[in-house]
Amino acid sequence: MTAKLYAGLDVSLEMTAVCVMDQDGQLVREVKVRTCPAALAAMLASCDGHFERIGLEAGPLSEWLVRGLAKLGVDGVLIETRQAHKALSAMTVKTDRNDARGLAHLLRMGWFRPVHVKSISAREQRETFVKRKCRGADIIDGCDRLKLARYAASLLRPPVVDDRQFHGSRS
Repeated sequence: MTAKLYAGLDVSLEMTAVCVMDQDGQLVREVKVRTCPAALAAMLASCDGHFERIGLEAGPLSEWLVRGLAKLGVDGVLIETRQAHKALSAMTVKTDRNDARGLAHLLRMGWFRPVHVKSISAREQRETFVKRKCRGADIIDGCDRLKLARYAASLLRPPVVDDRQFHGSRS
């Protein structure tokens, strides 16, 4: 029988802290991986066992990662931000590593509220709305909001992430 695994991902712009634990709460692996769906999927595939849940806190890059992982056959769940923040704020030492471990515990225990990932068409409609709303606003501010909406919709790749960096590299 294969072990049930739970993975918590604490996402940052360049690197993602990953904590994999089994159903009993024992650590299987803790590692930092580039924030890229291909690199994360490769790391998760290298673990022995069946993933019950893979989760990350909802944020600016989260939808992009969840969609990218789904294209690679890895199902992830977004965790509601305020709930995760309250649970993780109880820890005395706040590091990316500890946050990933805390997220893995939340997933293992089922103490989380999932966030719906909006469809690309819904994001495109939102982008159109933002464009219309920003026509009369400051151009720079409007462009920043539009870029953020496009990152979330996976229509643009964040500037620091380049998939070519990860082909053939080991993390």
